[in-house]
Amino acid sequence: MAYLNYSWSFYYVTPLLAVKTTIDLVRTRTRNLVLERDRFKLESENLSLATQRLSLQRDYLVLEVNFLRSQISPHFLFNTLNAVYNRIVDADELAAELIAKIASLMQYTLYLANKDQVAVEDEARYIDNYLGLERARFGEDVDIQFEYTAQNESLQIAPLLLISFVENAFKHGVSLADDNPFVHVALHVTDSRLVFTSKNSIITFDPDAELEGSDGRNGGIGLENTAKRLSLLYPERHQLRIQALEEVFEVELVIQF
Repeated sequence: MAYLNYSWSFYYVTPLLAVKTTIDLVRTRTRNLVLERDRFKLESENLSLATQRLSLQRDYLVLEVNFLRSQISPHFLFNTLNAVYNRIVDADELAAELIAKIASLMQYTLYLANKDQVAVEDEARYIDNYLGLERARFGEDVDIQFEYTAQNESLQIAPLLLISFVENAFKHGVSLADDNPFVHVALHVTDSRLVFTSKNSIITFDPDAELEGSDGRNGGIGLENTAKRLSLLYPERHQLRIQALEEVFEVELVIQF
């Protein structure tokens, strides 16, 4: 009887326990797979929403750039500048040179700035022409310097990416500084990275005003939009440092190619 009871318990109950254990394992595994699938689905939806948000931001910036471009660079103005240049080049060489710089700026915004990428050389020439006009505007009252070196001038960057920093230096820096105002801009390009720096004099020190648009001293919407463009165009491939020191406002941008 003891042998029969043991045999019945071993050969009948044990298989039932094994079947139940297998079923429980399968159910647990299935439940885990369902949870894992739901997690991946949720992450995929979040990624899709993030992608859509970045796409909307990019489209907004493109529309904003196009709107600004349509305001400042009509074709007829470019043609008119060329006509004026041809008329005064023999009478006033300095005035003709200034008009030629303005025409070069217009040509850039008309025919190159609508592209996704432009040569670094073209962007540097645009900055140089802009600074040339500012030199003519301020004369010797403002120390304006531009240093440019490039190992490979054919490298491509987004157009009109650096000019906002230069404009900011004059709009919110030189116009508010009364003692020895200056703007020093440098652009150095190698085969692996771009380093852009801009330094300008300021009159007051207010670190909390950095990138604020209403008080004016440290920039505003121009720098903020440029920072957004950099995040969209060069994610994880750029470093932007903006700081206000005691008497100097500095911008340093590094882009890895």
